[in-house]
Amino acid sequence: MQPNSKTTETKNKPASKKHNINPKWLVVSAFITVLFLEFTNSLRPSLRSRFFYLLVAINNLLTGNKPLEEQREHMQRLEKIIKEINDDEPQEIIYAPAGIKVEWVDPQTKFAHDQVILYLHGGAFVNKSPAFHRRYVRHLATLAKTRALMVDYRLAPESPFPAALEDAVAAYKWLLTSGYKPEKIVIAGDSAGGGLTAACLLYCREHNLPMPSAAVLFSPWLDLAGTGNSIHRLENVDMQLNWENLEKSAKAYYGEYPPTHPLVSPLFGELHGLPPFLIIAGGREILLDDSLRFADRLSMGECDVELIVEPNMGHVWSIFEPLIPEAEAANLHVAEFIQHHLNPTDTETKFK
Repeated sequence: MQPNSKTTETKNKPASKKHNINPKWLVVSAFITVLFLEFTNSLRPSLRSRFFYLLVAINNLLTGNKPLEEQREHMQRLEKIIKEINDDEPQEIIYAPAGIKVEWVDPQTKFAHDQVILYLHGGAFVNKSPAFHRRYVRHLATLAKTRALMVDYRLAPESPFPAALEDAVAAYKWLLTSGYKPEKIVIAGDSAGGGLTAACLLYCREHNLPMPSAAVLFSPWLDLAGTGNSIHRLENVDMQLNWENLEKSAKAYYGEYPPTHPLVSPLFGELHGLPPFLIIAGGREILLDDSLRFADRLSMGECDVELIVEPNMGHVWSIFEPLIPEAEAANLHVAEFIQHHLNPTDTETKFK
């Protein structure tokens, strides 16, 4: 009796292999891929910056809109933590003429001491964090291979405008009388310090003081009247700032002066005859329009200006290296800009 042909075919047909993919390996592979993209700076925004802004948002929920006194107490607590972590002290604190407190924030290695970054810290004109800014300014000075001097200017409301501007100008004059040539000085500042940097330059022009070689502004606060549309346009995506708090600080600073006074809000000044500017801003900060409008007006005044806006970043994002990895490239660019203007003929300077 002949075997059933269908049965024979079934028996002779090789069994197909089943490939079962282990879900654990899929998860591991995905995790490794994400880590690779993250640490090769291929993700925009990076995971680390997302985590950073998440922590900032949580901090804002916990602190809320506190009065100025409580904000200062909170900043002092953070300052103490930062000092304990960094175990860092200023190299030298001195009192310049007129009692202006300044400190040298030099890198550890000895670079050219005939050139300097004059740095004006942020803090909405009412607050400060020397340990935090010292760490960043030292890092920037190391990258730019130069000295750095940070000004501890007077704060509002105890010392309203023009106290901070007077201190910034006094520190600049002190550098000039100490033997530094203006072409070997770059003035830089973040947030309120960025606005103060611009105001200092306007003051120098109006009083026939020699101009520094260049200026760097990090998320500058240039309009204390709050006329920028980004204040409302970006209020739901800015994890760091809100106009309610900024407006209180602004009023404490400008006091009896109008907020549109050009030395209070340099955006409203005559922007001509100024040195080259580099402006770094975040695409998710309510002060973005300050930078955009200021850059436009500088261009209209025939001043050299370079504007960098990182779309997914917030206020003074480039200062938060290494917490925000995108800041590394920005800070290298800032260092190159500074050295280019301090040493315009030195085309072989290399940055690492």
